[in-house]
Amino acid sequence: MIYRILKIWVKAGYYHYFSKIEVEGLDNVDRSKPAIFAVNHPSAFIEPTLIATECPFDVHFITRGDVFVKSFRWFFDATNQVPVFRFKDGFSSLRNNKSSFDKCHEKLMSGAKLLIFCEGSMQWVKRLRPVQQGAAKLAMGTMEKDPELPLVIHPVGVNYEDHTKAGTDIMLQIGKAIPMAEYFSAYKESPRTVIKGLTQDLEDALQECIVHIESDEDLELMDQIWGPLGDLAALKTVNYRGNLFSKYKTASNWINKMGQDEKSELKKIANDYSKSLDKIDLSDNQLKNLTGLNWWDYLWLLTLGLVLKFIFELNKIPYRLADFISEKKTPNVEFYVSVKAVLTAFLYTLFVIGLLIFWSPFWHVLIFVTLGKIASYTDDKWNAMIKGLFLDRNRLEEVIFRRKDLIQFLNENIAYEEA
Repeated sequence: MIYRILKIWVKAGYYHYFSKIEVEGLDNVDRSKPAIFAVNHPSAFIEPTLIATECPFDVHFITRGDVFVKSFRWFFDATNQVPVFRFKDGFSSLRNNKSSFDKCHEKLMSGAKLLIFCEGSMQWVKRLRPVQQGAAKLAMGTMEKDPELPLVIHPVGVNYEDHTKAGTDIMLQIGKAIPMAEYFSAYKESPRTVIKGLTQDLEDALQECIVHIESDEDLELMDQIWGPLGDLAALKTVNYRGNLFSKYKTASNWINKMGQDEKSELKKIANDYSKSLDKIDLSDNQLKNLTGLNWWDYLWLLTLGLVLKFIFELNKIPYRLADFISEKKTPNVEFYVSVKAVLTAFLYTLFVIGLLIFWSPFWHVLIFVTLGKIASYTDDKWNAMIKGLFLDRNRLEEVIFRRKDLIQFLNENIAYEEA
């Protein structure tokens, strides 16, 4: 019951926090078969809660054992969480892992979908880090107890535009099932070889579900071209599903393979554009909105848009408070978005309850909240318009030219994957 209630609440919160949530590959999942979801881990608990809210079935989770406080054990059980301890948690805690893995095996043998973070640790980076052997060992351990079990592993990639900012995009890619039966037949003869081979196969499959930048020095480059990539024509690709993911995955593959001369040219163009944006204090999305404004946009933004802006700013009070608390209390960037997103959902719920108590009736509050969400889609336009009124026109024209130059380079050089 608690799981179902939280699923609805968190789903509503994420659709309020993120601009767009693109989900691809749910049709790869056979609901009648037990499955291990092997997931990358760039953030704290956005990945498991996102997967839980987007899947039309219950998902169970392997969770860090050190967060399991005895007084809250009932909550972890009610939300399908199983604790697993690490060496750093101490040898006394490690003894509990046998019962934890037994519980995981039981869940899988009963047909459950079980999520495991296969990188073994958490780090915010647009890259797949080395996959650990945990998922493979869990799968083979389950098969040992039930050799006829139709168990599969699904590689699952969670990709963020920028997980530290609200109003950005997130992409969930669920890969095709990897059946365990064939691996298990060989596992009986050579366990270590099979575990190693299955882990490598899983890493190869998972990398296809993730926007993966190999070199540290190219991570900034990917961030700089992320916005302009959205303006490219639909990519001709057969390997990647979803409009957003297809573009960014194809671009990341291209960056990884491109020659040094071509990359140097791209970096220069991207850096020039990024610096020119900073000079006029605009984001890429705001610039795009500003250049698309016509007289009608100015008219309605300065009339009805002004009202929507006021409603939007009132709706944003819980977010600003959550942002302030998260920035002060969050130890590292990996936890930042998780804490902020959950705090935003919690505080916004209290905000709405307060409106219902002190304002009422229900329909007034519903209209206010709905208009706030509608206004969020126009906020960048409104901010861009206001900034645009005070911008030096020559500087603005220079930035527009640099953006066009970058898009032209991308269109002419990006290595499309032809069907």
